[in-house]
Amino acid sequence: MKFIRFAEWKIANGKKGLIGFITNHSYLDNLTFRGMRQHLMESFDEIYVLDLHGNTLKKEVSPDGGKDENVFEIQQGVAISFLVKKTEKGKHKCRIFHASRWGLENGKSDWLLSNDVTSTEWAELKPHSPFYFFIPKEGKYRKTYENFWTMKDIFPINNVGIVTARDNFVMDLDKNKIESRIEMFRDSSRPDSLFKEKFGLKDTSTFDLGRARKRISEIKEWKQYFTEILVRPFDKRHIYYEDSIIERPLHKIMDHMIKKNLAIVTSKQVLREFRHAFVTNQITNFNLLDTAGRFGSGYLFPLYLYKGRRKMDNINSSLIALLQKAYGAETNAKNILFYVYAILYSNCYRIKYTEFLKTDFPKIPFTSSYELFKKLEELGKTLVALHLLQAKELDAPVAKFRGESDNTVQTITYDTTKGRIYINNIQYFEGITKEVWEYEIGGYQVLSKWLKYRKRSKLSFNDIKHFCRIVVAIKKTIETQNRIDELYSEIELNIIPSQNTVRNAGLDKFAK
Repeated sequence: MKFIRFAEWKIANGKKGLIGFITNHSYLDNLTFRGMRQHLMESFDEIYVLDLHGNTLKKEVSPDGGKDENVFEIQQGVAISFLVKKTEKGKHKCRIFHASRWGLENGKSDWLLSNDVTSTEWAELKPHSPFYFFIPKEGKYRKTYENFWTMKDIFPINNVGIVTARDNFVMDLDKNKIESRIEMFRDSSRPDSLFKEKFGLKDTSTFDLGRARKRISEIKEWKQYFTEILVRPFDKRHIYYEDSIIERPLHKIMDHMIKKNLAIVTSKQVLREFRHAFVTNQITNFNLLDTAGRFGSGYLFPLYLYKGRRKMDNINSSLIALLQKAYGAETNAKNILFYVYAILYSNCYRIKYTEFLKTDFPKIPFTSSYELFKKLEELGKTLVALHLLQAKELDAPVAKFRGESDNTVQTITYDTTKGRIYINNIQYFEGITKEVWEYEIGGYQVLSKWLKYRKRSKLSFNDIKHFCRIVVAIKKTIETQNRIDELYSEIELNIIPSQNTVRNAGLDKFAK
């Protein structure tokens, strides 16, 4: 990006010119570079972008479902860009042209050798605010989507999950183990080297091992900091939640979750399809929904905020006023959370707005029909109970654990024909359909991820029972999603405009 900027500066001095670059293709649609894209449009008359794809980090595949390879032996996708300046700045309107090449490396290389700018089939793009994408984006639903309520407008207080930077030390499946570990940590007779060697703890610019040990050893009521954390869908750990050894505790948001609360967790950006929504009544970690860095990271949107003993709704008051005005009925914060959660689990909604859901927080359509709102609210309530593993239906298992051995998770395989998940050569869970086995939340295949974390561990009776309850929860989730989809088309027939629409239309008085 610096080289593009340098070349653009040189041409700006000369008034006219041409830039040709081979770069990685991240700047074409990464939100971080939206200002750069806008600036380039202001500087040049024509921009030609040939996206050669091949991004293994995004797991790109060809539109026909075939394999897509990079033209170089790198993970990041590649683009060729030509930026043309014919006139002085301020005397032009930039035109953006785009083309793509997919497939195997040999095919791309052969095509590049035998083609040039004139023989390439370019499609003209119309990049616009706020993102100025240099790739094609499905625009036919944008006007409708922009009229919805963004998650940040619905839940004003929100933030990402915590980052410990020391997961293996501060978290554990076994509460006794982590208590023993912290007790050792408090013991000044034990050398710092023990914790460096055994647990990989080391001094950094933000963490001093000796200082952290001294601080925790001085805490009289040190056991009060043990709590539970949701680290993956349906997967909790015990954690020692104390500032001295937690890199980013994020008290501004998490202090509200230590008390009685509910929160939706979703993402601002995702790499592939949007499946990034879950619910929690506990603190959460940054990678709750995905491990792809900032893509898919879990943002927490709590239902309530606590100030001392006082509990307040974390729901936009303008939205509540608009809903009550439209429905002629009382609507509370929990009703709205359930409704929002149902929308996030609609496959129709996810597919229709897939491109928009990749690049910013989800926007939620609110129906003006009270009857429809109540139906969606009830389905959202069902999903919340399933995902918190509190639903009564979970007590009737559909999966059973079979085989005589020591319950150690070794090699995890799924037998499609028999509907079995093997955890070793002998033992397995049966009664699990392919649809349930492959079900994903965020970037995780839920059942596989839960078992993989317990590899080389022995499943207890409670572990087996918990896993069987997850199976039922997924099965019932799929059924509930189908019921939501049956209603979704009615929602957009008449929606309540978003806060921005209300403001722009001069309807603030109505909102109040």
